[in-house]
Formats: sequence, C-alpha cells, structure tokens
Amino acid sequence: MKKSIAMKWVAELRSGKHRQARGSLKFADGSMCCLGVLCANVLKLPHKKDGEDLYYFDFESETNILPEEAMILSGIQTYHGKVCGEYLTNLNDIGLPAENLDPFTFDEIADLIQINWKDL
Repeated sequence: MKKSIAMKWVAELRSGKHRQARGSLKFADGSMCCLGVLCANVLKLPHKKDGEDLYYFDFESETNILPEEAMILSGIQTYHGKVCGEYLTNLNDIGLPAENLDPFTFDEIADLIQINWKDL
C-alpha cells in the first residue's frame, strides 16, 4: 500500500469523525466500516445510494469490498485488506472469534495499518 494513503487513512480512522459500522462500506446514516473510510474520506471516491440503507462506490454496486479503483489508487493488494494474515473486513465486522476478540475499533485497526502498511 502507498505510505501516504495509509497514513491519511490512519489519521481518518483516529479522528473520531466517523461512526463505525459493520457489514458494508457505508450506510445511509453515514456510518462506515474501515474500508468505507478509506473510500469516502481518504480517496474521496464518488458513491451512490443503493436502495435505502447502503452506498456503493463502483459501477457494479459493490457495497462490502473495495472497488477496483480504490485498490489501484491506494496500492492495497486485496479487496478486503489483508494484514497480519487477517482481513480488515473481518477484524472490523467480527473480530477474531477463535481468540475471543470482539470486533476491532477504528483505533485498533489504525494501529495495524500504521505498523503494517507495506504489507497491505
């Protein structure tokens, strides 16, 4: 992943400006998962409302993984953002159930991104 993008993402996740959501990039109430913060607030990708609850960031109406454009602009290697062998989507949404860890907060995810940005 590109360091400049990663550090902007870390700052956005730690800013306290975003309500964390689970299961989709962005909801109509403005809440987002960690990847939604990357798409909407760091990369500033255009997005459209999909039905009543969700927003999508590409022409295929994808609402829960990174669109291709986000991967290209950020340099991130996977649709789910993989760090330390775990997908950011899973860490955001369900945590690590096998280890009895709840879903990660934006601050915890930011810590992982800051340390492991080269591997994303």
